[in-house]
Amino acid sequence: MAEKGSMLTLGQRLSAGDSLISPLGNFRLLMQLNGNLVIYARSNHSIVWQSHTTGAGNWALLQSDGNFVVYDPEGSLPLWHSETGRDKVSAERFIALQDDSNLVIYDPSLAPVWSSLGGVVP
Repeated sequence: MAEKGSMLTLGQRLSAGDSLISPLGNFRLLMQLNGNLVIYARSNHSIVWQSHTTGAGNWALLQSDGNFVVYDPEGSLPLWHSETGRDKVSAERFIALQDDSNLVIYDPSLAPVWSSLGGVVP
C-alpha cells in the first residue's frame, strides 16, 4: 500500500491499497481492498466518485494506449475503463487527481481527454 503522489503516467498502476493524493491533500483516489476505485474528500471521507467495481485484488492501470482501466486480479477482465484508448498515444499522457476533486487524463498539450466529473472530452 502506497501513496503515489498526485498522478500516474502511462504504464503505472494502482494496486489494492494504493492511492493518489491531490496536491494540497484534500482528495484521495484509493484502489480499495474490495476492488472499488474511489475518490474521497479527506475532510469528511465522503465519496466524490467511484468506479462501482468489486473484487478483492482488482487494480487500475493507465495503459500504453491511454485508457485508464480497472482490471480483475488476474488482469484478464477489464471491469471499468475511461474509454480513452487510442492506437497511438504520446508517452507524455498522464492522469492527475486535482484539488477540485476531479481525476483528469491529460494529453501532452495539457488538454483534458477524460475527467471523473464529465467523462470523455470530445
